[in-house]
Amino acid sequence: MSEFIITDAVEEFFDDDAIQRDLDEHPLTWGLALLLVAPAIVLSLIEPGSELTGIQELDMLLLLIHGTIFLTAPIASFILAHGNHLAPSLIIAMGASATVMSSPVFTDLFPSESGLIPPIISILILVPFVLVLRNKKWQLNPGSSRNMWAGLMATSILMFSGGTLIPALNGFATTNECTDLANAEICASNYLGWGALAVVAMAIGWAWPKGRHIVEELADDMLRAARRI
Repeated sequence: MSEFIITDAVEEFFDDDAIQRDLDEHPLTWGLALLLVAPAIVLSLIEPGSELTGIQELDMLLLLIHGTIFLTAPIASFILAHGNHLAPSLIIAMGASATVMSSPVFTDLFPSESGLIPPIISILILVPFVLVLRNKKWQLNPGSSRNMWAGLMATSILMFSGGTLIPALNGFATTNECTDLANAEICASNYLGWGALAVVAMAIGWAWPKGRHIVEELADDMLRAARRI
């Protein structure tokens, strides 16, 4: 029963004229999207130090793709979405989020010893994904297909932040810079990292269809409440 539900959902998603046209007219774009995320996903499932292809140059290229997927994916997803290649853009976002959640590629390149740099980088690389989600209403026809695309992109953003922003902030909380900038109790808890997830959820709400108005009203209410204190 579940496989029929999934099949119907996929068919409904790809029934959108713009996405179907992109499939037919731009197979190279789809191939490039898969070429970017497929090696990263595969390498996430392989034990570190395992032999890959046996060709040193190719192995180095695969490791480079895997190790920098969190930097290249947001830019590639944004560029493809700007060119109205929404389905490949979504594939890149989903593949990148799965990679950063399953392997510590972000913290390997930006360890907690780097201070504020990892949190700043993690915020910057989330921005393109949020903008892609925000701009979809001018690129996809209203309806269940657009809602499904937006739902998958929103899920990818949350997963991506779970593999980049949250570990970056949790790592920053263990440094002396955190205690210099914030309360020691806040740094000692997990509030810094997981609290940022609420901010990411608000950003998704702002980028969602009609979600911007909900977030703006909520922000106004919070500001009014803060002024009364």
